[in-house]
Amino acid sequence: MKYDLIDKKAIRSFLDQIVLFGKLETLKMNTGFHDATERFRFYHFHRNYFNFETANGLHLIRVREGSNEFKCEKTNTTWFEALGWKNAVHMPKTEAIKNTLGIGIPWSRKFLSLDRSDLQGEFEIIAHGKKNLDAYSGENAKYQATYNFGRTFEKPEAHKLLDFYPHYSFGGAYEPYAKTQGEITVDDGEVSERKSISYYSGKEF
Repeated sequence: MKYDLIDKKAIRSFLDQIVLFGKLETLKMNTGFHDATERFRFYHFHRNYFNFETANGLHLIRVREGSNEFKCEKTNTTWFEALGWKNAVHMPKTEAIKNTLGIGIPWSRKFLSLDRSDLQGEFEIIAHGKKNLDAYSGENAKYQATYNFGRTFEKPEAHKLLDFYPHYSFGGAYEPYAKTQGEITVDDGEVSERKSISYYSGKEF
């Protein structure tokens, strides 16, 4: 591989400079990173190298009514559901409109978990039925889960700069790192299904 995917501190430093300067072109002019666009494109297409491995399956349980927090005892992880427009790029446009308006059952559900490694991003799973959408999801691969270099709730501007726009500007499928996806089940507890997709109060983690 042309760029190192092992040194997470170096990757984080490069990504933080993009956020600091606001865009790749300014980064090139001020730091001498003339390969900045190529380098970021490489990280972008390989970012699922860092994503959470779901081959063994996940069972997410809502911690309490009215919360977007879920626990998975099997993997000892905590996940937060991102609702409405925050999941818009992971479903067809017509479904995204209905989801944002709170109409019907969501086509997919987006769950995020903080990555506490040196990369300091967040893991993402996109539950469609009982599977995590990935590069092997056929025609739905374009809605696949991706590792996020910028945290969705904690650092929304960094997320938008490093993760959101590239969904459109670079296009194509992301490099997959697992061909077998385990079953993903979501237990909303005693919360009704309708409530479970419309309760979001804007609370952030």
